[in-house]
Amino acid sequence: MKYYFVINPIAGKANQTESLSQEIKLAFQNYPAQYEIYVSQFPGDAQRYVREKVKTELGEKTFFACGGDGTTFEVANGLIGAPNVHLGVIAIGSCNDLLKNFPEFDFRSVERAISGSHKLLDVLKVNDCYSVNVVNIGFDARTNADCCKYKKRIKSIKTAYNLAIVKNLVTKLSRKMIVTGDEKPFFADKLLLATFANGSFYGGGYKCAPKAIVDDGLMEMTVVRSISRIKFLTFIKSYKDGSYLDNPKLSAIIEYRRAHKAVIEAEKPFEVCIDGENYLWKRVEIEIKNKQLSFVMPRI
Repeated sequence: MKYYFVINPIAGKANQTESLSQEIKLAFQNYPAQYEIYVSQFPGDAQRYVREKVKTELGEKTFFACGGDGTTFEVANGLIGAPNVHLGVIAIGSCNDLLKNFPEFDFRSVERAISGSHKLLDVLKVNDCYSVNVVNIGFDARTNADCCKYKKRIKSIKTAYNLAIVKNLVTKLSRKMIVTGDEKPFFADKLLLATFANGSFYGGGYKCAPKAIVDDGLMEMTVVRSISRIKFLTFIKSYKDGSYLDNPKLSAIIEYRRAHKAVIEAEKPFEVCIDGENYLWKRVEIEIKNKQLSFVMPRI
C-alpha cells in the first residue's frame, strides 16, 4: 500500500501545508509504508494528479484529500472506477459536509487515518462526473455560484455568502423545471430548490436529506416548490435541521421520493452544484452507483 496526501493550500482559513506535512512525516515514523505529499496548484490540479498516479503507478493505493468538500470532489473524480484504490479525507477545509455522515470518527488525525479500515460507499454519477455527497439545483446552487464569484473580490467568505443570499432573495426565486425519477414523472413546475442526495448534509451543515444512507443504493430526491419570500424565511429553519419532511405544515410544498436515477431539464441552462462545485447545464442525468467507492474510516 502506498499513501498519497493531496493538500489544498487554500483550504480552510489559513495555509496548513507546512504543519500538515510535518504531521504526516511524524505519523509515518512509526508506520512502515511509502507515502507521497502533493500540494495542488490550481483548480482541477488535484484531479489531474490523482488520475495520473492511478494510471502510471502499480499496486494498492490510498489517496487522502487534505482539504474540504471541493478537494474531496477532485480527488474522488480522479480515482473512481480504478481498481485497488481507496479515498480518505484529512479534514482541514472550511466545509466537510460528507464527513458529517460519520460523526463518531476523527477525520483530522493523520495517524488514525492511515491505520483505519475501509467502507464501500455509493456515489452519484452526474453527467460525466461523480458526486460523493449531494447534488443541488435552484436557489442554493445559484447562491453558491454567486458566492464563489464574490470571493474573488472579497476576502471574507461570510460576507461573500451573505451578499450572494441577498442577491438571490431580491431576484427571481424560482424557475420551471422538469424532473423525472426512474423514468417516471416526479415534478414539472416552478421550484425553489431541489437536492439529489447520497449523504445527508450540505451547505455547511444543512440536513437536506435526513433519511439518506450512504450505502443503500438509493438517492434521496427532494423538491421544494416555489414559495413566497416570507414563507421561505419560515421554511429555512426546518430545512436546516432536517425536520421539514415530518412537518405537516410544509407537506404541500415538498415532493420527496427515493430513486436510482433522476433527470432534470429546463429550457435555459441552470446552476448545478455538485459537492460544492458549480456547473451550468440544461439537462442533468444523475444515477446512483452502489458501493463503488472504497472510503477510509479512521481508527477509533
